[in-house]
Amino acid sequence: MKYEIRCTTVKGFVAAFLALWAISAVVWIVAFKFPMNALLAPIAPIFYGGLLLFTGGNPVIGILCVAVTGIAGGLIFESIFRGPRTLVRVFAYVMLAVYWFLSYELLGGFGGG
Repeated sequence: MKYEIRCTTVKGFVAAFLALWAISAVVWIVAFKFPMNALLAPIAPIFYGGLLLFTGGNPVIGILCVAVTGIAGGLIFESIFRGPRTLVRVFAYVMLAVYWFLSYELLGGFGGG
């Protein structure tokens, strides 16, 4: 089976990721006055997930973070390298939004973290 990269799909995911990062950065910098959280936001779920999973923190949250990261990455790569499947692409965008929601929660946006 021949795999080919779909440039419009890649551009769509990059645009969605950067748009969610921009929204997150505006919230962290303007509303909460924490500019460092705006820089940490893209890696927070996998970083804190591994930290919680392997250092004796809350393993359930660690497993959730690693699972969300893996599922989001898998769906994104599936929609980039496989044929045009609308449902997979929709789930990939939903998981990207869940990834950013989890990032916001882990950094203390909703009082957690």
